[in-house]
Amino acid sequence: MSRPRGSIGGQGESVAEPPSSRDGADVLSCAEGRSMKGRARLGAWVALGLSFGLSIWLGWQILFSAPGGAVDFQGVFYGTRCLVEEHDPYSPSEMKAMYVEFLHQPPPEGVFRADLAFAGFVYQPTVIPLIAPFVWMGWSVAWRVWMVLLLAGLFASGVLMWRVGAREAPGTALVLTCLLLGNAALSIGSGNTAGVAIALCTIGVWCFLEEQYEMAGVFCVALSLLLKPHDSGAIWLYLLLAGGRWGRRAWQTLALTAVVAIGSFVWVTAIAPSWSNEWKQNLAAISGPGQMNNPAARTVEELHITKTILDLQAAVAVFWPAASVYNAVSYAVCGLLLLAGAAATVGRRLTTEQLWLGLTAVVPLALLAVYHRPYDARLLLLTIPGCAMLVRRGGWTGKISRALTLVAIVLTGDLTTTFLPAALPLLHVGTATLIDEIMILLVTRTGVLALLAMSVFHLAVYIHATMRSGAAGDGTLVAYGA
Repeated sequence: MSRPRGSIGGQGESVAEPPSSRDGADVLSCAEGRSMKGRARLGAWVALGLSFGLSIWLGWQILFSAPGGAVDFQGVFYGTRCLVEEHDPYSPSEMKAMYVEFLHQPPPEGVFRADLAFAGFVYQPTVIPLIAPFVWMGWSVAWRVWMVLLLAGLFASGVLMWRVGAREAPGTALVLTCLLLGNAALSIGSGNTAGVAIALCTIGVWCFLEEQYEMAGVFCVALSLLLKPHDSGAIWLYLLLAGGRWGRRAWQTLALTAVVAIGSFVWVTAIAPSWSNEWKQNLAAISGPGQMNNPAARTVEELHITKTILDLQAAVAVFWPAASVYNAVSYAVCGLLLLAGAAATVGRRLTTEQLWLGLTAVVPLALLAVYHRPYDARLLLLTIPGCAMLVRRGGWTGKISRALTLVAIVLTGDLTTTFLPAALPLLHVGTATLIDEIMILLVTRTGVLALLAMSVFHLAVYIHATMRSGAAGDGTLVAYGA
């Protein structure tokens, strides 16, 4: 038996009666209305296509900027190939030898640079069984197949979220979806696994909440967890805490994920027994001072490398560059928000609308909690339905939700995170004055601030709604401004 869908505003929406067929004028008006809706739908599809087409065009310019193309996919491809050929991918020397053997040169810029540490394989072992079939295809076929999956997955996930949101607020849903699809150039150009992982997670959540092809949804979310657990892990946890049918799907997803993960660990350990220590060393190597994942950048050169980091640590580190401090502050803030959301979720009979609303808080929080880049921010697709539901309800809650979601999408987009830090040379980086630190925060970490504001606001709305509906005992979502 399916869960109640409820109403975002506590009142059922009135449905207009269809025009009588005996009234010729009304029939003509109805036909004209359908024609207008058809034109609007066609216009929406054109807008979505043009937005994604822009990302494809820009991404294609990035794609071949490194030898061989798809630089991030190269990393996971050659790492997996290294293991398939019974070498240790977590050893930087063996990984680099694999590049030299097949590319006849050192790894491309972004994977290996003279001024950046080459860390070997930095992915968890669970990704290897999923990439192994691509290794057997050979690189020339593999990267093309991967790009088809990435492009199809991102566009399909965007369309699904747009269609759910369009039932509530068509204009808002279209604008937000176009902005997200139009800022996917980095995902496309790098071939990063985040693009496929986010698409799978989004499609899987749609299957669960729309109650269609739910076992396919289990498969999709499990694959997403295996590829990028730090992208979809928080989404999976939210569904688990929601309980009921959603919790059952989350347990099924975990079971499938665990089977593949255990096999992955056995395979990797058999060939590279010391992989776990090497993996930690690899992650530490690329997160140290002057490296691409260092959140505590203090010079213009370092900030140009780390300018697109979106986690909360990178914002806190502007003021407190010690790892012990920025980690403690970030984990404390995210932990408190997570506990507040969990308390509002566990043991409640949530409606589908409440679940969509909860995702508008969970997704930005997931991006803040651990290391993420702009290509991970396409996960914000999952916030479109919940935002659209608040917008349809009207009032200041909907207006603020739309504004915060719009700003977060723009400030975590490829264009903003790439070009806004161009103002860095104008700043007095390294003077350690409070004004300069604030300016650095506003230039390089605006996306982090937008995600934090979005998460806090929607979490407050979600908690208020679930508490009110629980007190009413009818499962109806009641938001601020009711």
